[in-house]
Amino acid sequence: MKIVHISKELGIGGCNRNIVAICEDMDRAFCHSVVALYKSGPYEERLREVGCGVHILNGDLRLIREILQEEGADVVLLHRAGKAERDWCIVLRGCREARVKAVLEYNVFSLPDLSPEDEYIDVHLHKSKTSYLQFMQRARKAGYGRVDRHRVLYNAVQVQRWRQWLLSGEERLFYRKELGLDPDSFVLLRVGRPDVRKWSDFLMEAIQLIVNRIPKARMVFVGIPASRRRWIQRQRWSSACVFLENTSDDRRLAILYQLADVLTHSSRRGETFPNTILEAFALELPAVVNNTPWRDNSQIEIVDHMVNGIVVNTPEDYAEAVAFLYREPDVRRSMGAAALEKAQLYASERVTRALGRLIVEVLHRKGHAVDALLEATRDWELYPTREELEGYPEEYERRLKAAWSTSPPEKGGTAFRRLRWLARDVIDILGYKLRRGVDSKWI
Repeated sequence: MKIVHISKELGIGGCNRNIVAICEDMDRAFCHSVVALYKSGPYEERLREVGCGVHILNGDLRLIREILQEEGADVVLLHRAGKAERDWCIVLRGCREARVKAVLEYNVFSLPDLSPEDEYIDVHLHKSKTSYLQFMQRARKAGYGRVDRHRVLYNAVQVQRWRQWLLSGEERLFYRKELGLDPDSFVLLRVGRPDVRKWSDFLMEAIQLIVNRIPKARMVFVGIPASRRRWIQRQRWSSACVFLENTSDDRRLAILYQLADVLTHSSRRGETFPNTILEAFALELPAVVNNTPWRDNSQIEIVDHMVNGIVVNTPEDYAEAVAFLYREPDVRRSMGAAALEKAQLYASERVTRALGRLIVEVLHRKGHAVDALLEATRDWELYPTREELEGYPEEYERRLKAAWSTSPPEKGGTAFRRLRWLARDVIDILGYKLRRGVDSKWI
């Protein structure tokens, strides 16, 4: 069974990490190729190493039909924002012209596609129950009528891959020293793409409170945008911060996760699926996250409050929660063990089996001869179930209320402060896009 994955590029975000995990860990009854519509990235070599064909179109979408026919594509799996875009309409028409048997979509941002080409997609997969819930709300408002084709399938997290790099106590101290961190430092880690939309001023405000309360606190920032770094470096507490470039080297990231005591995650936009949190969970690192009900909010679906991490609503809550974890090392260890248990629910072996079963059922329903695969995948679990999705609105409401305090969720900072950051962010976003346009290997 040949699956061709199509995404805009092969960068280091969660979308492409999911593609790599599927290609590496899915049962050998399925084989894969990957098409990037515009640019390559650091994952191309890794995909080729596991036998994937990789095609970089550099914007020439006319090649889609030819490539799909050349690859003998049975199934196309799109990885995209979800909304109607001219280029994706061209891709979907190419799938139809190439007579692909089935088209599935990983809908990254919970957006409905109102174009006629949406009819070509057999199943839309949302990355979390929270993002599915948000999609359903948007679909109703937009008058979108094909909601029966939408369900949830999580990103595949390579739990066993992360755990192959477990450090001994001595190794942990060695790598801490390499970064200039004392053995008794309380290390807080934040990892993310150098995109200002991923780095809210909520965390900037919380850091000041944390450093004032915990003199031994040290912040390690991986991938922080230039505007945030410059601002921090002007503060009197900047010596408590370590800045590192973003990386696609999983072993390096695994080391950094294990140097930390707590993962600090904060985004004004929230997450549709927080890969970083689950990677940290795979290495038994608890997380503190902020609640973002005005946008994507699946981080509170992954973090079970006071079980594997803490959910907060304000910068003050954030600082208090971190200080609590500093004072209670036994609680941190207990949360770390629970975090690993939660990560197993998203393990790539389990997720890719669900994907395989779903693909086979779609093809069977459409009348294709897949009896042998249907029998071979009979015991592969399809999850989460429809019943679980139907009951999730009540669970989500419970999760919204399960936070460090009863204070309502806030974006952090005054309106004036947010406007100042917005001005900086617009400049940074423009620079970010220009750099990506100039250098296809920019990370």
